Amino acid sequence: EQAAAHAADGAPGSERRASQLEDAEIVKDADIDAVEFERLRAEEARRLLLERLRSIREGVWDTPAYSDEASAVGGDAGQAASGEADVAVGGDAGGAAGGGGSDSLVVRSPWMTWLLVAATAATFTAQWAPLLPRVLSSASCGEWGPLMAFALAVPPTPAADSWQTSVALLLMGDWSCVLRSAFVHSGALHCALCACVVWQAGGVLERSFGPLVMLLHAVLCAAGTAAAQVLMQPTPTSIGGGGVAVGLVAALLVHQAVRGRRPSVPTRQMQALLLASLPLAVLQPLMGVWGLAGGAAGGALAAITWGSLLTTLRVCVFLPLLIAAVVLEAVATAARTA
Repeated sequence: EQAAAHAADGAPGSERRASQLEDAEIVKDADIDAVEFERLRAEEARRLLLERLRSIREGVWDTPAYSDEASAVGGDAGQAASGEADVAVGGDAGGAAGGGGSDSLVVRSPWMTWLLVAATAATFTAQWAPLLPRVLSSASCGEWGPLMAFALAVPPTPAADSWQTSVALLLMGDWSCVLRSAFVHSGALHCALCACVVWQAGGVLERSFGPLVMLLHAVLCAAGTAAAQVLMQPTPTSIGGGGVAVGLVAALLVHQAVRGRRPSVPTRQMQALLLASLPLAVLQPLMGVWGLAGGAAGGALAAITWGSLLTTLRVCVFLPLLIAAVVLEAVATAARTA
């Protein structure tokens, strides 16, 4: 009886200990579930980012369904996947998106595009610098003629004349005028509109393929613009800023068409900028319709052949420079030791 009474007295303590152990197991399981949930959430965000990288490599830059799914994951991963962050394919990230290699992400800023836009603004300012005091004084006096010329015309200054594509300069062997004319625009309004188009289209190309490929696209757009103007237009000089802007947009469309994707570029903002800038370019005799057509053809050609052009550039330019640097270093080392 005493043993039974002692067991009965100890039963509540045993039940309490069992209850405490059960509560501890529940807490432990809850901690494990929380850690597992965070791990699964991180893996899901990583999967979505890699899918975004793969879509960029395939030429798809605008995927609303993907963006909605990514935003559901939350955090910075959703922002990066939605296209607002400048996440681009490069190095190990490219291999990961292709199905192998490391899963690191490379954040790429379109610095080459910004440089082109800044060079365009600086060139426009330099061309109009001699006439700016006259334009400002005329505007203050109520004479709107010089101000309209500033907005819609190429300035009659030596800087503007020397930067145009000229048949005479080409015959003399000065092919650099083809590239210089890409920074000349018909007035401040056209310059601003085309700079916005280059900033958007060039930024997409640079984030997707890198600064060198984007620069190759811009150079071929300028070359196509100059070639069409020299061959088809009767004017002895021409400008190519509008052709580069149209060519970069055409290159984006061709990139998506080659990969069998639904065209998501140009965006509505880019379309509005193009529609506003095209009439200004067409009405400018130095630009003309043929300049726009040549720029579009150059952009399409760049989108199709950029891989071969990049390989040729590396073999013909970068490899000789690397060999020359190694030889010079060897000669300098031998001279120091001698």
